[in-house]
Amino acid sequence: MLKGQRKWWWLAAGIFLLLAIASLLTPFYAEVCEKNTYTGDKECAAHQITVSLLLYIGQFLEAHAGAITGIATAVLAVITWRLVTLGKEQSGTTRAQLRAYLSVIVGYAVYQDQKYKFEAKPVILNNGQTPAYNVRYRIKSEILSDSVADSYIFREPPDVPKSQSSIGPREHRIMSAILAYRVPDVEVQDIKSGTGKALWVWGVVHYDDVFERPHFTQFCQRITWLPDDSNIEGRYDGRFGSSD
Repeated sequence: MLKGQRKWWWLAAGIFLLLAIASLLTPFYAEVCEKNTYTGDKECAAHQITVSLLLYIGQFLEAHAGAITGIATAVLAVITWRLVTLGKEQSGTTRAQLRAYLSVIVGYAVYQDQKYKFEAKPVILNNGQTPAYNVRYRIKSEILSDSVADSYIFREPPDVPKSQSSIGPREHRIMSAILAYRVPDVEVQDIKSGTGKALWVWGVVHYDDVFERPHFTQFCQRITWLPDDSNIEGRYDGRFGSSD
């Protein structure tokens, strides 16, 4: 759509330029016809139809020079404004195509045992074509029962943001949110299987694109383990999943 609009505006600009050139050449065509020493006629001969037509156009433009100048100035202003607008739209489209886009996917997790506490490790992924700079994030993990999670209001954690510096195109970084406490050992298996309760992790990633514009990505995931503990399953929760 944008490309088609540019085509028509450039065509209009070209037609305007041709008319301007024709008006500038008016004295030349008039001089050819008026100083024709072979026929003595003031009007052009039939075989000079092209010159005659240009002469007519030139005379018309000369007779209405004031009005045409005003119209031409207005048209030129409109064309200039539109070309500038199209340039800005193209610039915005280019930025949108080239900027960094950070998403957060389900990554890894650690369940509680004698040595470790529950820990969620979601992954930041740059799906854009340029690096993301000044990347920082706030993240929180919590054990929530299903009844509490259904009505829980997820918000950006108040902790001091953690920094990941920059993330290049198609690169990733692993975040970490260790549960602040240990749960009773008898509850570990139910949490791992997601029976009545589960490990939740959520937060916000802030970053700047290559054009120095700020962006953010929210994430919220419910984590459970497969029966053999070989891998985890993650469910995304859209209640806290906005981005720009």
